[in-house]
This record gives sequence, C-alpha cells and structure tokens, in this order.
Amino acid sequence: YSGTSIGKAKPIEHKISPCIAIPTTSGTGSESTGIAVYSVRNKKTRAAIGRPQLIPTLALVDPLHSLTQPRAVALYSGFDVMCHAVESYTCLPYHQRAPFPENPNVRPLLQGSNPLSDMYAELTFDK
Repeated sequence: YSGTSIGKAKPIEHKISPCIAIPTTSGTGSESTGIAVYSVRNKKTRAAIGRPQLIPTLALVDPLHSLTQPRAVALYSGFDVMCHAVESYTCLPYHQRAPFPENPNVRPLLQGSNPLSDMYAELTFDK
C-alpha cells in the first residue's frame, strides 16, 4: 500500500476499522489526515501510506495537554506548525501540478494549495 518508492501503492479495496486518533503533541495535524508515516528499519528509511480510508473517524484533542508537555516538546511542536504553514502556503495550486487527474475528487491527498489551507496558514503567520 505504500508509495512506489518502497511499495506497490495498491489501493485499499476493503473496508477498514474506524480509527480514533489521540494526539500526544500538537502541530502535525496527523489526527485529521489520511496519511500514516512509519519507519522501515531494514531499509533505514521512512515511508508513508496516504488513503482517504485512513482519515480518523474521531479525534480526541485536549488543548490543555500542551500545558503539561516538556518545554522542548511544546517548542518543537510550535515549529512544526510553522513548517506546515509555510509548506501549505507556498505549494502550487492543484491544477498547476502535472500530471493530475481531471476530476479533483480523485487527486492525491493533501496536494496543492487551496483557499482553506491558505487562510489557516495566514492566521498562523499572524500569531
């Protein structure tokens, strides 16, 4: 199911169990995406699987949790937020990428800028 750099990028053709995400840090937004990143130790690399079926059904997010994190974890998480905002704000609109499917509903997950991500990125820069 992993991308072609390490796998066969097979589609998920069966129903998978619901997922409840409980983030332990803030910044990555992984609790709201259909992308899973994992380590492949024997190849000394990391790989990802991105499919709409992997989007969590529910996320339990406690913003007060960040108050009890070690200072370094909170700082690194904040830096991660900025990195994601810059990445989102500077990427090309989906229709300017090539090749791309004619139907935007079948585009790869989280690729290409869009008005919503631009708005959130701008709010991040204002803080």
